[in-house]
Amino acid sequence: MRRVREVVVVEGRYDKNALKQAVEATVVETGGFGVFNDKERLALLRRLGETPFLPAAAAYDRKAPVYLEEQERSREEYAAAILGLAGKGLVRLDYDIPLANFDYAAYRNYPLHGSMALTGWGQELLEQIEIQGIEE
Repeated sequence: MRRVREVVVVEGRYDKNALKQAVEATVVETGGFGVFNDKERLALLRRLGETPFLPAAAAYDRKAPVYLEEQERSREEYAAAILGLAGKGLVRLDYDIPLANFDYAAYRNYPLHGSMALTGWGQELLEQIEIQGIEE
């Protein structure tokens, strides 16, 4: 079985299962249109709609983004939500652009400091969610 070092993002569970049979890799499932039913992803989208940029960090392997600014959910839940939204092109995650004047002290255990922001498509989706009155 071939090993892939990068994180592979797929749309649904069938894609994930098929890929896991073919390669050894970290596979993240975005859930298709499940963003409408996923409280973590909706909450993160709304938070990004309120603040243009949020801090993010990661280990050198970049497998799991870290967001520590809110404690409502676990690090794993935030990582899955961020990867899912990034995989759909709704959020841009960039470890090369840290936030200016942001204190990354809470992120000191993670060597890569960066930021995340809504993409144009993410902003459009967020507006549609608000128009349709979709709740978390």
